[in-house]
Amino acid sequence: LQQAGLGFSIRDPRPITRRVLDPDFVSPNRIDLTYRYMRRNFLSPLGDNANLVPTPCPPATPVNDCLSSQTPRNVVGTLNFNLSYRLTDHLLVRLASNYDAPSKRFTSNRGTIKILSQCECWVVQFSINQSTNPNRVGFDFQFMLLGLGSSSSSGGASSQALTGFAR
Repeated sequence: LQQAGLGFSIRDPRPITRRVLDPDFVSPNRIDLTYRYMRRNFLSPLGDNANLVPTPCPPATPVNDCLSSQTPRNVVGTLNFNLSYRLTDHLLVRLASNYDAPSKRFTSNRGTIKILSQCECWVVQFSINQSTNPNRVGFDFQFMLLGLGSSSSSGGASSQALTGFAR
């Protein structure tokens, strides 16, 4: 077994009778928890750190022997958590977090608040995103007009975004 994944999801079974042009407000509340594991193999040096450049192997050394000395452990074991919850008909909260088990740290966290107008014709979304590779905290603000006849699969939403990053 080289890699495996396991997921668990809880979804609100109640039907959503209200129709809104924003697809997030017609999606059920849900919690997802997944775990992914990858055993040491020829791609393992890249699994731990996307910026890692492995030490070149001497020409006469078999690749598996060289990689075994460079990667002494199983490198990927991530736990992912996602939550999408409608607090009211016009307020939605989303949380997403990734935990790296081998390094015992969170690699990314994202929180989003989405507000649907009373007329259901526009949406405002505020997000904050923290990641460790690269070490960055970002924020995002989006204002979306709904129902403009766009042919996108997101329910006809058009958006303008103002994005910024701070360390």
